[in-house]
Amino acid sequence: MPSRMKHVTSWTAAVFLAAIACGEIAVNIDDGALPPRPGASVSPPPPSNGKDAERLRPALKRDDRLVLINGDSLRGTLVSVDPAGYGLRWIHPSANDPIDFALDAVAQVKLDERPTSGRRAGDARITLTNDDLLSGRLMTLDAEALSLDTWYAGPLTIQRPMLRTLEPNLATSPLVYQGPAGLERWTLADSARGQWMYKNGALYASTSYAIGKGIEGMPDKVSIQFDAAWQYNYPSFYFSFFSDNLTSYSGNCYALRVNGTSVYLYRFSSRGGSQRLANINVQEFSQQRNATFRLLADRKERLFTLLINGHVKGRWSDGSAAPGVGNGIVFDPENEYPFKISNITVCRWDGTVPTPGDDSMQETEEDTVRFVNEDKVSGNLQSIADGNATFETSYATLEIPLERAVRIDMSSRTTARARRNRTDLRAHFATKGVVTVALTGIERDVVKGSSENFGAIEMPLGAFGLLEFNIYRDRSAEEADEREF
Repeated sequence: MPSRMKHVTSWTAAVFLAAIACGEIAVNIDDGALPPRPGASVSPPPPSNGKDAERLRPALKRDDRLVLINGDSLRGTLVSVDPAGYGLRWIHPSANDPIDFALDAVAQVKLDERPTSGRRAGDARITLTNDDLLSGRLMTLDAEALSLDTWYAGPLTIQRPMLRTLEPNLATSPLVYQGPAGLERWTLADSARGQWMYKNGALYASTSYAIGKGIEGMPDKVSIQFDAAWQYNYPSFYFSFFSDNLTSYSGNCYALRVNGTSVYLYRFSSRGGSQRLANINVQEFSQQRNATFRLLADRKERLFTLLINGHVKGRWSDGSAAPGVGNGIVFDPENEYPFKISNITVCRWDGTVPTPGDDSMQETEEDTVRFVNEDKVSGNLQSIADGNATFETSYATLEIPLERAVRIDMSSRTTARARRNRTDLRAHFATKGVVTVALTGIERDVVKGSSENFGAIEMPLGAFGLLEFNIYRDRSAEEADEREF
């Protein structure tokens, strides 16, 4: 390492950070170095290899964002990561030298776009048992492993016990939206600016202002699921759907109002006001601070089913003309207590309604194939090859073209989950998807690591939009504003 480089932890940094125009981080000097005068042209010092110096100079134009566990943040450019050595290396135009951060102080890096190639339309989507979400072309599957051809890592061999779901044809995939992945595409009223915060895959609020999002391709038959958490007392919020107003729970829409131990279903109309259609009592809310909500809605038939923590709580219908002509979803807290929303998924729904007492989150005992025409069969997925799946049922062995299959759910009887490692990195693709690897390093815009899911892997840094470090840390102790309530 060049002698002029400094090593920083989450408590100390060079004084140049205080000169950053955004003013997001201010820390103390550890020697007598001073930042360059404002407006001065700054280049990184030449490393021992002159070619490396030339490679770093164009990187100064990138606008990455480093976020530390203590909440400090810094714009600049990610250069490299060495988990076994210097940690995370960062450069900024206001700095004379690259600077190293101890890796255990880093929460995440939001990446500016980097040149990359190979993204493909029409790939399959694979969900693993550790919640990784990968895309690629399904090549073969047998009793041991799945062969997946990817644009970002070449061929991958994924152990079969690590598979949860296969979606062979994304054009027919039921998944419409999954997030949140930031605040950028959410809508807030002007008075609500700064009242909502995004961190580590969740939306946080301590305000009574609404936040909404238009869902492109919102289906008429839809399954909407999200996790809600509240810090004090009981939950108190509105969730609106089929809405044409993204800054309030009202407008033309349907809405769930969750208040104390009660949940109400309302229909709102800009002309006709509101009408309460149903209500239920959820005594569990008196003893818990979070819950998973899943709403099954048929817009045309005006039928609704609500599940809480996987259990059916109510089924309702609306005999009047439906005002829910919009494609928006809205979360609107009723008070200023801390409130968190995460794990939002919007999917096409096949219309199958669980009966009361059913647990829709129960794992399956057999493999299940769901078809484009909404039929489904259960049995044993024996193999995949040449664009066809061989599927054994109790009555016949079927040869199924993958183009007819919307989703294949793998049996839970033989599943396994990758073990956690201290150096695990969760990398979010710039498009949909996420992959977790035990990080070996990042160098020359290449991410290197390994996983029990698929072994060693190398991926271009340009494939990703967000890198999360220290993903298993106790956030309630280190990040009070991100606690799980």
